[in-house]
Formats: sequence, C-alpha cells, structure tokens
Amino acid sequence: MPRQHERFITGSSAVILKRLLRQYILPYKGRIGFALFFMMIAAAMTGVLAKAIQPIIDKIFLPGGTPSGLLSIGLFVMAVFVVRG
Repeated sequence: MPRQHERFITGSSAVILKRLLRQYILPYKGRIGFALFFMMIAAAMTGVLAKAIQPIIDKIFLPGGTPSGLLSIGLFVMAVFVVRG
C-alpha cells in the first residue's frame, strides 16, 4: 500500500500535473522569466536602498554629523526608487 505522500506523486496525479504545466505554464514561459527578472531587480534595489540610507543616518543624524553630502545621497536614493518602480 503506498504511503500518503506517494499517492500524489505517482500515477495519474503526475500525468495531470505535467499536462497542466504544459498547457498553462509553458505558453507563458517568456513572460514568467521576464517577470522573475524584474522581481529580482526589485529585490536587489531593496538592499541597495537600505545601504544608501545608512550614510544618511551615520553622517547626519548621529551627533557631530554634518549635512555635506545630503544632496548627493538624496539624489541616489531617489534614483533607486525610480529604478525600483
């Protein structure tokens, strides 16, 4: 007697899964790849944004900080938001 989890992998379930993937996923594989690429860019921009905000906190908001590079850092943060969408 097959185990509970093996029941869904073997037999007609695997055939149905392959058919569903072939009919509904493969025609859109280009669009799915395109979407995954831009989702990776958005995720990377989240990390870049965190790294870009660090100098703002270190140079301006901590005691003894001067706002000398605020304009350039601010423009960089805006550029990250534009790329991120």
